[in-house]
Amino acid sequence: MNIKSTLTISILATAISMSSLNGDVLIMQDFTNFDTNKIDYLDSTAEIVDINGNKAIKATLGNTNPWPKVSVSGKWDLSKHTHVEADITNNSDDAIKIGCRVDNPGATGKANQSGSKVTVEPNSTATVRVELNRNSVHDFQKILKGMSAFPDGTKDGSTIDPANVIAVQFFGFRPTQDQSFIVDNIRATGKFDKKTFEAPLPDPFMPFIDQFGQYIHKDWAGKTHSIDDLKKNKIEEDKILSQAKANPNFNKYGGFAAGPQLEATGSFRTEQYKGKWWLVDPNGRLFWSFGSCCVRSGCTTAVGNRDGWFKDLPAEDNNIFKSFYGSKTLKRGDYKGQELKTFDFGKSNLYKKFGENWEDISNKRAIDRFNNWGLNTFACWSDAKTFELNRMPYTHWVFYRIRNIRVWGMTHKPFPDFFDPNFEKTLGARANNMAGKYKDDPYCIGFFVDNEIPWGTSTTIGKIALKAPSDQPAKLRMIKMLKDKYKTVEKLNKVWGTKYKNWEVFNKPVVPPEAARADLEDYCKITAEHYFSTCARIMKKVAPNKLYLGSRFAQYNSIVVEVANKYCDVLSFNLYVRTVKSWKPPVQVDKPVVIGEFHFGARDRGPFAHGLVGTENQQDRADSIKRYINGALKNPLIIGAHWFLYRDEPTTGRTLDNESHQIGLVDVCDTPYEETIDAIQEVSKTMYETRLNK
Repeated sequence: MNIKSTLTISILATAISMSSLNGDVLIMQDFTNFDTNKIDYLDSTAEIVDINGNKAIKATLGNTNPWPKVSVSGKWDLSKHTHVEADITNNSDDAIKIGCRVDNPGATGKANQSGSKVTVEPNSTATVRVELNRNSVHDFQKILKGMSAFPDGTKDGSTIDPANVIAVQFFGFRPTQDQSFIVDNIRATGKFDKKTFEAPLPDPFMPFIDQFGQYIHKDWAGKTHSIDDLKKNKIEEDKILSQAKANPNFNKYGGFAAGPQLEATGSFRTEQYKGKWWLVDPNGRLFWSFGSCCVRSGCTTAVGNRDGWFKDLPAEDNNIFKSFYGSKTLKRGDYKGQELKTFDFGKSNLYKKFGENWEDISNKRAIDRFNNWGLNTFACWSDAKTFELNRMPYTHWVFYRIRNIRVWGMTHKPFPDFFDPNFEKTLGARANNMAGKYKDDPYCIGFFVDNEIPWGTSTTIGKIALKAPSDQPAKLRMIKMLKDKYKTVEKLNKVWGTKYKNWEVFNKPVVPPEAARADLEDYCKITAEHYFSTCARIMKKVAPNKLYLGSRFAQYNSIVVEVANKYCDVLSFNLYVRTVKSWKPPVQVDKPVVIGEFHFGARDRGPFAHGLVGTENQQDRADSIKRYINGALKNPLIIGAHWFLYRDEPTTGRTLDNESHQIGLVDVCDTPYEETIDAIQEVSKTMYETRLNK
């Protein structure tokens, strides 16, 4: 099993009596005299123990299954509540990510359940909080096709009947080793407002989106009601920006002007200074990258097949607004495979706000805003036109298309076949095209290559390769590795415990046994070595003075991170968690880390979904940002954190995947979220002192 440590879960019986709790809290399980037959296991074991006078379930999760779990069954009516929570204590020296799922009968992971996750720092306690995504009384999934979230707070996909909960489970996320944690105080929280949830829809409900792309049937602070509001907001912000004073701590690159003078190379580089990793700007000043992804004009949403949804949508042949229309074949959701007409409310609103030169004005305004807010980086997927203004450091990226491994269901998206003979040639051409023109720009920090490759566990890629068609290059490379190692299939059979007659059996899909783990891990390393070494070599050839920033890990394992550490100048991780103060990779590394994405959202204004890490309201969102950035500044590995994203996603879902998250620094009408900006300004004013002194 290649276990490096032990993962122990203790689900404690709470000592808190119901009478001492707020009326909105229900303790769900006391394990005194608990029947262990109510526990379901997957790659796990458990027993009843006594811990500090409380009965508990002590469980051990393995790492052979991608989703090891311990599930406690019962019968609960949670119809009066909005969430299920549990406190998780991590007693190990490594951060862990733990999921919690609340199930109805027939739960599948995609239906009849609600879930959430939490990352718990070493020797710390955190709360996992599962929102009960109720079955909507309005059945919005039928009314509003192609949307991921709805006006009553429900979401597309998996929903639950809170009155019929039969299990609460805790599980790992493709762990590469065993880990240790305690689960305590499993409870139902929050008071469900039945009147609000079951309130009749406004009559008429349609249209429900106004001319600016906002929800019609709700008002909130900062909402735009007219074009006059847009212009008024412009004038008011013009005054703020014209009177704004530059952060005295920042030089022209956003580096620490009053900090130590290090070697100036004319390009961004990395260096360890007093025990912490830093970027160093072209002038030799310490630099910590605080920025936002997707600094661009807008984002399209489908308007085709949605007759009656939109009020005062401009005519498609209108000379002014026709450029904001388009069409796209949708790849996901209710309209998958259909080519639909699209519209970009963000760009339309910028035109209404700024006039004919809206794009240039908006790009320059973004720079002025960042300088005022205390941000110093245009991060991944920002408009390249902003780079050419030479006023703000930026990260860029390189993407390309090669053959995928044609196996579905083992990862959340297709895995690229890096043994495709066209891989190096295609990557080289795209790198020259996308990165070549910026290779001498001092404002360019460096380049990401790819995004969130679904590496999975240390055995995932090998399993995918063995299931692939016989002509798949990745499979052919796997077979070559096995033949080189074992020479004969008989020797392989002896190790794997199999009875293959010949090598030809691998021409068909093969499911390897557990005994093949070492070979699958070897293949993972071979694949990662080939991928990262190729990327590093090409990027250094194209842009030798720029940093190679990795591939923005979201799903990874210790083998892949260890290999990336050899070839990347900076390791990049997209970390959607509450805090990163004590975060560290799964293996020891000697390279700095940049957080490629993080965010917090709320549902009290604008779009209907709060994103990947939700908060109660805009003030809670602001407090979460301060906690996250201050934690990142105190982490010696982390040299920057990039917010995702600059502008809210469309209320009716972005064309790419139906997402409609309230995660922007500004809304669809280009109005900054005041609490969020105040929080960013607060932490940025002292970020260099915090980084140096804490």
